[in-house]
Amino acid sequence: MSVSTTAEDLCRWTGGQLVRGGADETFVSSVIDSREISDDSLFVAIIGPNHDAHQFVDQVLKKGAAGVLISRDTNEFALDQGEGFVIRVEETTLALGDLAQGHRKSFQGPLVGITGSNGKTTTKDLCADILGRVGPTLATRGNLNNHFGVPMTLLRRSESIAYAVIEMGMNHRFEIARLAAIAQPTIGILTTLGTAHIEFLGSREAIAEEKGDLLAALPAEGTAVISRDDPIAFAQAKRTTARVLSYGRKAGADLRASEIQACKDGTFRFLLESPFGRDQIRVPGLAETIVENALAAAGGAFAAGASFEAVALGLANHSGIPGRMQPRKIADNILLIDDSYNANPQSMKSALETLARLETKGQRLAVLGEMGELGNERESSHREAGTLAGSLALDGLYLLGASAENVAEGARKSGLPENRIHIESDHGALVLRLRNDMTPGDRILIKGSRASKMERIVEALEGESL
Repeated sequence: MSVSTTAEDLCRWTGGQLVRGGADETFVSSVIDSREISDDSLFVAIIGPNHDAHQFVDQVLKKGAAGVLISRDTNEFALDQGEGFVIRVEETTLALGDLAQGHRKSFQGPLVGITGSNGKTTTKDLCADILGRVGPTLATRGNLNNHFGVPMTLLRRSESIAYAVIEMGMNHRFEIARLAAIAQPTIGILTTLGTAHIEFLGSREAIAEEKGDLLAALPAEGTAVISRDDPIAFAQAKRTTARVLSYGRKAGADLRASEIQACKDGTFRFLLESPFGRDQIRVPGLAETIVENALAAAGGAFAAGASFEAVALGLANHSGIPGRMQPRKIADNILLIDDSYNANPQSMKSALETLARLETKGQRLAVLGEMGELGNERESSHREAGTLAGSLALDGLYLLGASAENVAEGARKSGLPENRIHIESDHGALVLRLRNDMTPGDRILIKGSRASKMERIVEALEGESL
């Protein structure tokens, strides 16, 4: 059964004013898309950089919405349709977070919050896979981890939910603190830190401070799960009064992976040693970073009360995430490694090293787009990616984007022959070049930041038109 909220609750949590309807009127779902409205929904009229959803207020009331949350004067609307209540607030995006924060307070189960530079979404899905074996679990869909995604995830909770796993992302300073205040996690996972978003925060230390705000928000009776192998991340442990569970490969980690093996069936196996048990673990994945993600997820799940058996089964049955190191087989035994969802210097390094490690009778080809939000480190980071590609002696490097020449420069300097480096002007030209060069048994990595739209390459090679 969905959680019911009254107009009175909404006014109390948001500081809003009820301008139409009764305080005892209720709603059980919240939407920010007018196309998703139903007769039990609250419509929150968000003002974005390009659109103002207030234009749909009269329309959703006519459709039978339970109520609307606005920040405009009521004289801007007809308000002559439907019977839904109307509440006015100062700012609807802020009020959406306040609503989710108030809604969350009635949840008594463990709530796992996850942030970091690398592996957030994979760790979130792994943790949800584990906890889903213990009881009904609410989890972030995809990577809806911002000031809209976190509240909307929390507001999907039904009364049957026993566990929640919430991913938290950021672009600028103080965003994690706000999301943590809304979600009120009892368990916080800090994955490894890198240089994603350095354009906005300036340094890796500043990124650590921002991500560490999650740990600072934990209650004393909570648990912080932190990478022992990342000194900058682990230094954030000093900011929490909660119990600390460390994970990693180094001696001294509470959850430690050893005897790591990459298996031909596309899985990794390792020995997990922990205060909760010791046994062999299997987790599907092509890149060895899946081991760190599995350790982090296991730590969060253990802290939430999961058994060792549930952890082992949840990890073993993980199905992967589209666009994140996903193997996609096409004709002639060619394997596409679809890592098109996003890219930063650390994940680029891992992906290229994974490609070089894969067994094949064909070629190893890397198809790379831009890495975004690197600021002053853009040119050097792309050159370093090219240097690594050259040192790995890949059979081909196919490049798109404004930084393609920086990647090519690094590859040339590290010894990759010029005839193996191809810079193309658009996705269509790159696909034509690639199709001409592909041979049976090839292993092809496709990776880039969201703005690069590298998924179009995957779709084209799988037979869909570009």
